[in-house]
Amino acid sequence: MQTHGLSELLDAPAPRLSHPLKTVDESNELASRLVALAPKAVDVVRARRGETLRYHGLAFARVRRVFGVERLWFGARRGEGRRLLDETNWPELLKLLEELSEHRRAGARDRRHALYAAAPETWLESLLRRDITRLDPGLRLAPLHAQFRAARDAAGGARPIDLLALRRDGRLVVVELKVSEDAALPLQGADYWRRISTYHRAGHIRRARLFSDTEISDELPLVYLVAPLLRFHRSFHTLAHMITPEIEMYRFDLNEDWRAGVRVARRVRVG
Repeated sequence: MQTHGLSELLDAPAPRLSHPLKTVDESNELASRLVALAPKAVDVVRARRGETLRYHGLAFARVRRVFGVERLWFGARRGEGRRLLDETNWPELLKLLEELSEHRRAGARDRRHALYAAAPETWLESLLRRDITRLDPGLRLAPLHAQFRAARDAAGGARPIDLLALRRDGRLVVVELKVSEDAALPLQGADYWRRISTYHRAGHIRRARLFSDTEISDELPLVYLVAPLLRFHRSFHTLAHMITPEIEMYRFDLNEDWRAGVRVARRVRVG
């Protein structure tokens, strides 16, 4: 991640807000068939160009509409090109799902296997998408926006926000996840807070109906910085105390074996 000065992070103009993405009920036929094969493991991330299917957070298939026809490409191994699904290679896709079910699970025997070790942050994200109340019982289960981007983010290369949620009291929550040490985590949280606060103050989030007709509080958003207990960088608190108190930021320490089930070991306000 490219780091910035605190004043630059908090003063820079925010990009334009995207319109909300499709809801879960609007999944296309191909995606729905694959989700049905492993409903407790497969989730769908949607964008305007189509849908990405993930097995515990690891992308293994992409669905796109080409000239009005749904097409699916599959493959999960790094360095291995994705193949277009046709009548002859359905067994290969099913075999891939079998391999994922064997290697990408909490109780897998070989934790060095590529399918287990890949994309750990999106694995954690996928678990929280299924039940965000494991992080905070005060959060609404839905709508919950994963990999939230503003319209100019895709062109500008800015990282998406891991999760954008809403508390039951109507307050917006920016959730940033890490599973390894990252010294820039507090700065990243401040950057995302700036963007969402700008949209909120301008009324863009209400107009875009990101949370349907649910009432959104006028209070500024909260920031939740989440990582396993031993994965916060040693400089975390030093950097967090440099950030303006206007940003209400919390540290969430998770259990180290979070793949088997997310539990919050400690929650504390920082800054």
